[in-house]
Parts: sequence; C-alpha cells; structure tokens
Amino acid sequence: MVERIHLSSRARATILWLVAIIALVFLWEIRGILSPFIWAIITVYVLNPLLLAIAHRTGLPRRLCAVFAYVLLLGLVAWGISVLVPALSGDVQQLVQDLPSHIRETGKLLGQSQIDLLGVNISLTGSDQEINRQVNALLMQIGRNIVPNALPRVFESVIKLLLYLISTFFLLLEADRIGPGVARFTPSAMRNELGPWIARINSVLGAYIRGQLFLVVLMSVVSYIALTILGVRFAPLLAIFTGLVETMPFVGPYIAGGVAVFVALTQGSAPFGWSQIGLAIAVAVTYTVLRQIEDNFVMPMVVGRLVHLHPLVVIFSVLSGATLAGILGLLLAVPVAATLKIVATYLYRKLNEQSARTLVLIEPEDNWDTISARVRDGALLSAAGGSSRPRLLLSIPVPPAVMLEQAQFHRLPALLAESNADGAIFTESEALIELAKSAGITTQSTLELDGTVIDPSDLTEEHRPRRRRAASTQQSVAK
Repeated sequence: MVERIHLSSRARATILWLVAIIALVFLWEIRGILSPFIWAIITVYVLNPLLLAIAHRTGLPRRLCAVFAYVLLLGLVAWGISVLVPALSGDVQQLVQDLPSHIRETGKLLGQSQIDLLGVNISLTGSDQEINRQVNALLMQIGRNIVPNALPRVFESVIKLLLYLISTFFLLLEADRIGPGVARFTPSAMRNELGPWIARINSVLGAYIRGQLFLVVLMSVVSYIALTILGVRFAPLLAIFTGLVETMPFVGPYIAGGVAVFVALTQGSAPFGWSQIGLAIAVAVTYTVLRQIEDNFVMPMVVGRLVHLHPLVVIFSVLSGATLAGILGLLLAVPVAATLKIVATYLYRKLNEQSARTLVLIEPEDNWDTISARVRDGALLSAAGGSSRPRLLLSIPVPPAVMLEQAQFHRLPALLAESNADGAIFTESEALIELAKSAGITTQSTLELDGTVIDPSDLTEEHRPRRRRAASTQQSVAK
C-alpha cells in the first residue's frame, strides 16, 4: 500500500498564500490586457439578476435567456456605433465650428484679449480664422505624442472590443456555475466561514455597479430634458457627458455642472428674454437641484448605505485608481475600496480571534493520574489543531474528591504550566470555584456550544476529544 503525503494546516495555509501572491503578481504584470475582461464582469454583474428574474418568471432555461440578453447587447453596441456615435459626432463638429464664438464670449467675461496655453497664444477677440488657427496649433501641441500612436491604439481598441464581447458571452452563459465551481475546490470549513463575507462583497459590488449604471442613464435623460427646456446648445452631448462623469465621486457632478454653465454662458443667446448670465444661473441651479435629489433620494434607494467609506478614503481611492488604471481605475476605485474594507475587517477579526478551547472532561471518580493524562491529551489535541499555546476548558460537573483538597489543588496549575496550557474551569461547584480563584484560574458556570447555552451537567462522553480523531474533533466551546 502506497503511503500518501498529508499536509498540515500550516503547510496548506502557506501554499494558499504563495499561490495568492503569485496570482496577484501575475495579474499586475498583465494588467494592460485586463480591461475588456473587467468590463465583461461588470456587464454580467448588471445583467445576471435580470436574467435570473426573467428565467424564474417565464420558466425558460437560464442559458436561453443569456443568449437573448447577449443578442440585445450586440444590438445596443451596433445602435451606438451606427446611430449614437454619428449623432454625437455632429454635435462635436458643430461645437468645433462654434468654438471661436465661445472663446470670444469667454474673453468678454474675463476682460482679456488673449491667454497663453502650453506656449500657444490664443486671441480672445480675433476672427474665426485666427482663433481656429491658434486652436489647431494648440491641438497639434497636445497631440504630438498621440498622433504617431493613433493607428496602434485604434487596432488595440478593436481587439479589446472583441475580447469584451467574447468574454461577456461566455460569462453570461456560465455565471450560474462559476460560484458553485469555485466552492467545490474549497474546504467545507472555509466555505462556511467565508461564505457570508463573500456574499457581503458580492452584494456591495452588485448594488454599486447596477446603481451607478442606473444613475448614468437617469442623469443623462433628466439632464437632456432640463437642458433642452432651458435652450442650452449641444444638449445631447452635455447630457451624456453629465451621466458619465456622475460615476466620478464628488468631483464628477461639479465638472458636469461647470461645463454646462460654461456653454450656457458663452453660447451667445438665451431663451425667455433672459441674459446669458441669467441662463447660466438657471443651469447652475438646475444642476444643484438635480444633485440634491440624487444624493438624498436616488442614491439611498438605489445603492443604499452599503459602501460606508469616509469621504477622504473615497477621494484617496479615486485618485489612486486613476493613477493605477486610468478611467477604469477611476470608475472601480470606490467598489474596490469597499471590498478591501470588508476584507480588512475580516482579517482584523481573525488576527484578534483566540483559538477555540479544547474540551477536557473530568469525571467524579478520577484521581490525579487520570486528571494529568486527560489534561496532557487535551494539550496535545489543542496543539495539533494549530494553537500556538494549548487552550483547555476543564469541564468538571462534579469535582473529584482529590480536587477539593486544598493541599492537593496546587497540582492543577502546576500541571497546566507543565503543559504550557491556558486553562479555564467549567463548573457549578462553589468550593471548586473558590479554589480556582485562589489559584488564579478562570472559571465559568455557563457555556455556549453550537448556539445553545448549556451547563456542566449537559456535557456527555460524546463531547470528549479523542487523540485518534485529531483536530477535527475539537469543540469550539469558548473564546
């Protein structure tokens, strides 16, 4: 018979940590190609609850619903490329054509005739041709390092789009199998302990991502309606920009409002007989009201209070995410920070958690030889379970006569010291409690075992740990 190698709990933990570190280093090295896969995961987070709801209501197979959802997603991408992009491109072209007039209006407001940007002098009072020439010079200055890389970036974007679509398709099909598949490769004890924490992380991420998508759509639509009523030019472009920058905590709404106010202030006309300043004030008030409604009504209902991050932590997370991963890091900074907070909370509790006490039953007829043997067995069992120092709970419903002899009781603390064990006595005997207190040994008269409060007389022989069953027989009886 071939002898098998068995890994200790410490060896298993070491291997898991090494694998985790190697995986993190590997992911960091290939971070440049991760963005399409991350966007695919985000898409599945958004769509999977909808797929489950549809499958439950219609009785259709979930995979069939996933195929329908993917076809719908492809339709939205095609619509965006064929309809939305050309429409927005028209607004951008019109904005470029009208840029000289906006610049001149800016000059009037500032009371200046020219400004210097990146070494290029831009006249705020010149003709359209002169301003366009100066703006083109500025754009050439900015794009000197961008234009040579334009073709590779376009090719890279196309490849990433294809990777996103392929990844999304397979993740949508297999989303209901990923969790159970991972669970099968983890020990049951780990699943039981980490399951609630993983569910909490999943709840935070799902609520945040779906909430942010809802806010993008909602703020885009509401902003478009408000800007159209106020007669602000380029309303579709400004509305989509407003929705997108809403994903940037704190600064996003102010950037969106500032751009809309600038356009209203420099467009050269205003409805309802207002002045341009009056229109700009109306736009500022509108954005302020929308922000207050979002913060006080929409956000609590959509996202809830799941994140629980201090504003300074959010700002630091956003800046760190933007530095590490650009736009994607900017968008994911807050949910990642919330996830790290949950992980840090779990690790903090584990680091401060004391190991469970190993139960040692002392019978009324035991003598000191038997008591010594039981304590030593319990210490060995506790050490086998991974405790750096054995922690024992001596259950003594009816104390042996030898333990109630004051002249003999000193043998118990000596026995615990010999075993390098931290011992506590579980008993209702007043005499034994007094002796234990005089010897500096902790006592308790009630105990919670498997969620039930018990007393010493409730413990039976089946609770006694056996050396042959090793650490798996430890009873988590006291902390």
